[in-house]
Amino acid sequence: MNFIISGDRLGRASNGYLCYNFTEVGPVEYFASPEMIIKNAAVIGGEILLLIIGFILINLIVALVFRELLIIPFLKRFKERLATIRLNIKWVLVFLCFVLSLSVIGYNGYLIYEQKDLLEYGRQMVLRIPSVLWIEFGLG
Repeated sequence: MNFIISGDRLGRASNGYLCYNFTEVGPVEYFASPEMIIKNAAVIGGEILLLIIGFILINLIVALVFRELLIIPFLKRFKERLATIRLNIKWVLVFLCFVLSLSVIGYNGYLIYEQKDLLEYGRQMVLRIPSVLWIEFGLG
């Protein structure tokens, strides 16, 4: 963990990682500390920001596809209908982004309630992905 605690509260676990020693200060005080609140809020904010950026990119791709569809002479007569479909897709994407943002906040709130470090939990989730998958993504 990347934090400094005064005194001998920072110790080593059996696996060699630095860990917080809960013998002097309980876990509730640790997870209610300003450092952890800021750290968890930053993780939640980053996750939501990545989610919003993803939906913005999807929205831009949909806009480019609809712009190209209007170039086709046969579809020019359906311009108003295509605009309506495009607007409906945009609002569906906004709704999905909102619902997924709320679910990210809810799940992270549950993890905080379970007194888990969100940054460490996210790291462990990424490390559980097999390295072969990352290699295939790089080659694909």
